[in-house]
Amino acid sequence: MYRGDMPQLTLRAGVTGVVVGALLSLVNLYIGIKTGFAVGMGVTSVVLSFLAFGILSKIGAAKQITLLENNAVQSAATAAGYMTGIVTASLPAYMMVTGEVFPMWQAIVWAILLAVLGVLFAFPWKKRFINWGDYPFPEGKAAAIVMDGLHSDNSADRIKTTILARGGIVAAVWAFVTSSRWAFLPEQLFNWFPKVGGVELQSWSVNVSSDAAMIGVGGIVGIRTGASWLLGGVINYLILVPLLIHYGLLPAENLGYRSIVAWTMWPGVAMITCASLYPFVTKFDIIKSAFSGLRGKGQHEEDVLKGIELPMRAFYIGIPLVSASVIITGYYFFGINMLMGLGAILLIGVFTLIAVNSTALTSFTPSSALAKLSQLYAAACSPGNAAVNLATGSITAEATGNASNLLMDIKAGYLLGAKPRQQAVAHVLGAIAGACAATTMFYYLFQGDITKFGSDAMPLPGATIWKGLAEVLNQGLSAIPVSARWAILAGALVGVTLEWVNGRFVKKFQKSFSISAIGLSLGFVVPFNFSASIALGSILFWLAGKLAKKGAKDGLLDRVFTQDEGGVTLASALIAGAGIVGLIIIAFGIGRG
Repeated sequence: MYRGDMPQLTLRAGVTGVVVGALLSLVNLYIGIKTGFAVGMGVTSVVLSFLAFGILSKIGAAKQITLLENNAVQSAATAAGYMTGIVTASLPAYMMVTGEVFPMWQAIVWAILLAVLGVLFAFPWKKRFINWGDYPFPEGKAAAIVMDGLHSDNSADRIKTTILARGGIVAAVWAFVTSSRWAFLPEQLFNWFPKVGGVELQSWSVNVSSDAAMIGVGGIVGIRTGASWLLGGVINYLILVPLLIHYGLLPAENLGYRSIVAWTMWPGVAMITCASLYPFVTKFDIIKSAFSGLRGKGQHEEDVLKGIELPMRAFYIGIPLVSASVIITGYYFFGINMLMGLGAILLIGVFTLIAVNSTALTSFTPSSALAKLSQLYAAACSPGNAAVNLATGSITAEATGNASNLLMDIKAGYLLGAKPRQQAVAHVLGAIAGACAATTMFYYLFQGDITKFGSDAMPLPGATIWKGLAEVLNQGLSAIPVSARWAILAGALVGVTLEWVNGRFVKKFQKSFSISAIGLSLGFVVPFNFSASIALGSILFWLAGKLAKKGAKDGLLDRVFTQDEGGVTLASALIAGAGIVGLIIIAFGIGRG
C-alpha cells in the first residue's frame, strides 16, 4: 500500500545507509576473499539500522527510524554489500594475468560506472517483474517481512534485534579469541586428521576452521549447498589430491593450497560453468518469459503513480551517456576496443533479462555464469588477450548484478509502499560507498604485493576461476596439462549430469536433488577448512530448525528459529561480527604468529 509522503530517503537515512553499507561491504569483502562469493546483507542492514536508532531514541538523541527510511537504508546497504565482486574476482585475476597492480582510483571509477549502468538497465523491467508479474524476489520479500515486523506494534517480532546484537557480539568475541595474536582458543577445531604418504594434511588446509563467519555462511546457503560443498572438498582433498601425488602429477613436498588449486581449479571451473549455463541452454522458456510481455498487463492503463516510478527518460538519456563513458573508460583503462566494448553493452541488454528473471524467482543472480559468456565473446573478438577478456567479463557481471539487486530492493519497497525513484537513488549512493570502502580496504590488505593472491591468507577462489577460464579461452587447451584436460571434461560432464538429474527431481518430486552442482564445484577451488566450516554451519542451522519445530515453546531454539527469517538473522549476525573483527585482524597484522 502506497504510504504517501512518509519520510523515506531523508538525510539521516541516506547517511545511515552509506555508513552501514560501507561496513557491510567490508564484511562481504572478507567472505569474498575466503569463499569467492557474496552473501545478501538486506536483513542484516534492516535490523542493524533499526537497532541503532532504537538506542538513539532511548537516550533522546534521535527519533526511531520510520519504516520507509529503514527501507531506504537497506537499499543503500544492500547495494554497497554487493560491490565486492570486482575486487574479489575479475580485478585480482586481471592483476595476476598482467603482473601489474591496477591503480586503485581507476578500480573505484570502473566499479561505480558499471553500477550506475546496471541501475539504468533495470528501469525498463521494474513493472514487468514487480507491478504486473508479481515475481517473488525471495530475498527482497524477506527484508520486507522483517521490516514490517520490526515496525509493528507486536513486540515479539523485535526479537530479531536481540538476535542480531547478541549473535554479532558472540561472533566478534569468538573471532578475537581464536584468531588474534592474543588468542587462547584453537584456530582450527580439529587436529587429528591422519597423514597421507607421510604428509600432514594440515598443510593442505584439511581441517575445520573455527571462523564463525563461515558457520554463518553455511546457515544462509542451506543444507543442500553446504553438504555438497563439503562433498566436493572431500573428493578433492582426500581422494583426488592423494591420487595426483601417487601418479606424480603433483609434488609430495611443499604442497600447499595454492599448488593444489592450480590443478584442481580446472574441473571446478568446468563444473560450475556448465552447471550455471545448463538451465539457460536447455530451458529456452526462461529467456522467452523474460522477453515476453515487456509492456505486459496494464500497458494501456493510466499509471497513477508515474510521478514516483522509475523515470524512463532517465533510461533513454542515461544509457547512451553512461554506456559511452564505460566504452571510453574501458579503452583507456584496459585497452578494450571500442567496438568490442559496444558489443559488451549490447550483451548487457540481453543478459540483464536473464539475470533479473533468475533473481526474481530464486534470489540467485547468475552474474558469474553470464560473465563467462562475455569472456567467450571477448575471446572471439580479441584472441590471445586474457587481460581484455577479464575486463570485458567484468562489464556484464557487475552491470547485470546491480540491475538484479536494485529490483530485489524495489520488491521490498513495493510491498511496503515506498517510492522507487528514491530507492534507485539510495542504491546508487550505496554502490558508491561500497565501491570506495571495499576497494580501499582490498588494496590496503595486499599492499601492492600480487603474490598474496591465491595464498592461504587471501585464497580468492573467485579470481582463480576467472583467471583460469581466461587462460583457457586465450591460450587454448595446449596450455593445460593433459591430465587437467581430462579433468575439465569430467567436471563438465558432472555439472551437466547433476543439473539434468536435478531438473528431473524437481519435475517429478517437486524438490531439488540432494547434491548441488554449484556447491560441489566450490569444494574444488576453496580451501578445505572453509568448505568444512560452511558445511558444519549448514548442518547446525538445519538441525536447529528441525529441533525448534519439535522443541518446547518459548525455548531458545523456538525464539530464534520459528521467527520469520530468524535463522537468517542469526546467520547474518555471525557473519557481521566475525567478518568485521576478521578484517581488523588482517588489516592491522594482529593475527596469530
